[in-house]
Amino acid sequence: MVCDFILPCNRLEMPSTVRLPSILSDRDLEPVPGLKINPRQATEYIKVGNGSWWNGDNLVHHVLNIAIPIFEAAFPNAQALFLFDHATSQTADAPDALRASHMNMEPGGKQPPLRNGWFYELNGVTLHAQQMSFNENDQSVPEKWRGKPKGCKRVLQERGLWPQGGLRHDCKSRKLKKDKSHTSNSCCARQVLSVQPDFLEQKSRLQEEIEKRGHLCLFFPKFHCELNWIEYRWGRANWYTRKNCQYNWPSLVKTVPKALDEIPSHLLLKYWWKSTRIMDAY
Repeated sequence: MVCDFILPCNRLEMPSTVRLPSILSDRDLEPVPGLKINPRQATEYIKVGNGSWWNGDNLVHHVLNIAIPIFEAAFPNAQALFLFDHATSQTADAPDALRASHMNMEPGGKQPPLRNGWFYELNGVTLHAQQMSFNENDQSVPEKWRGKPKGCKRVLQERGLWPQGGLRHDCKSRKLKKDKSHTSNSCCARQVLSVQPDFLEQKSRLQEEIEKRGHLCLFFPKFHCELNWIEYRWGRANWYTRKNCQYNWPSLVKTVPKALDEIPSHLLLKYWWKSTRIMDAY
């Protein structure tokens, strides 16, 4: 498994004239046995299988501890714009993200503790912060709920959004493609919460971590890999590997890095311009 970052005309790497940041000095230079990597490049390799796979945690670590330090060393005083496909591992939420789908109807249970939310009063002017868990010392709630996450019902009640007739927890019919009732903002408790401003503005964990470091992050639309020019690079690398690999593990370890190094900068620039032309056409 290979993860890498590219610029419009080159791969992300640190010039040889720049001192290697201390955060990269402890980097594993041989993540796969027999495969030594260049510490000045943002390329990462892992051997998948036996429960090992590239996931959201790997990506966040890769961006924060490898890609950003290399970028900041190569382009001091510049701000990076990171672009990612809309893959599950890249758009995953933080454990405490404001997601209505993570919440039970009633307090407690197996729902995770969520970060504090906020809402406007019905007049649309007064802003209120809202704790998404009960205070451990709150004597006004049953003892079994103290310190526990609030459910959808309690959160909506505190926001003045719980109707007199009540709401069901989740509309199962929303999963039916022919049923258009899910377009209503009041069909169920989860739907009402999911369209609240603080829930709508919830960002993915990756985007939050990148922005904390002072950089920018955007995601390509779902199912539109032609907009991401790194996909053309992967295609070229796959073609080179199929052509030169002996289809065994030692040969694969030897061939894949060569496949990535083989792609010239002028070809990456062509991939970039092709993607921008497709963007302009859309």
